[in-house]
Amino acid sequence: MIFVAELHGIDRFESPRALAAYLGLVPSVHASGESARRGSITKTGNGHIRRVLVQAAWQYSRNLTLGGKLRSRREGQPERVVTIADEARRRLTTRYRRLVARGKTKNKVVIAIARELVGFFWAVMRAVGNPARHGARSSTQTEGVKASAAPRSLRTTHAPTSSSSGPRSGRPRLLKAPTAASTSGTAVGQRRQARKEKRAI
Repeated sequence: MIFVAELHGIDRFESPRALAAYLGLVPSVHASGESARRGSITKTGNGHIRRVLVQAAWQYSRNLTLGGKLRSRREGQPERVVTIADEARRRLTTRYRRLVARGKTKNKVVIAIARELVGFFWAVMRAVGNPARHGARSSTQTEGVKASAAPRSLRTTHAPTSSSSGPRSGRPRLLKAPTAASTSGTAVGQRRQARKEKRAI
């Protein structure tokens, strides 16, 4: 839910790398001429999601098992999503152990796990489709806004139905506003009539 509420659509990110860069989980690069040195993560973008991902990454430091609560959460979920979750649990747990065995500090390992976890979240949100953006109006609400914003002269009115009106009875009738051409034509006619009256006098 945090991802859906904070990202406002996953279609903005073409790849997991782009999403990780938006969340500030990629290492910074200090370049000068032909030399380049990588530093700590950039910490740019949405800090709320980044903190949640780091906290979730700590869970892969231990052997995760499918308990009763986790099994109940999986009930009714798409098979594709469950498959991605199983792959993430297996891969990230193994990766955490390998990085720790290589002598990496746990804080750096957790950041690396959180960065890779972004890819699995990206795949899940792509698999389930793009949820509606937060605060977006539905089609019904949009039609209501358009109808209320239209000029009174262009709004539709329902004519009274009668048995003799035929198959078109009850259909909305569109009231057209007077155009500039018709208004100007009426004014010209009035001026001509006034000149004729003066000549007759």
